Amino acid sequence: MASARAHLPAPERTAFAVLATLSLCHLFNDLLRALLTFVFPVAFATTFPTEALRGHADLRLLPVGFVLATALLFGAHLFWNYAVRHYSSASS
Repeated sequence: MASARAHLPAPERTAFAVLATLSLCHLFNDLLRALLTFVFPVAFATTFPTEALRGHADLRLLPVGFVLATALLFGAHLFWNYAVRHYSSASS
């Protein structure tokens, strides 16, 4: 069976192969990748609500969390706008 990229000229096949092998996922081993993908986000998303339900939450952390979430959202918005402004299509 022929490769899905077999119809591409040689330079494009080579560039695609190089970009595919430079994925950031290959920088981490499997254990660290699993920790960063599943364990840490779940721990952060569930710790405060669980503590609040148990009555042990430190309510002083609520404004800190709100400010941090707002700052990260604003940073993501700035990065998105920067990326959209500097986007150039690969096909044009």
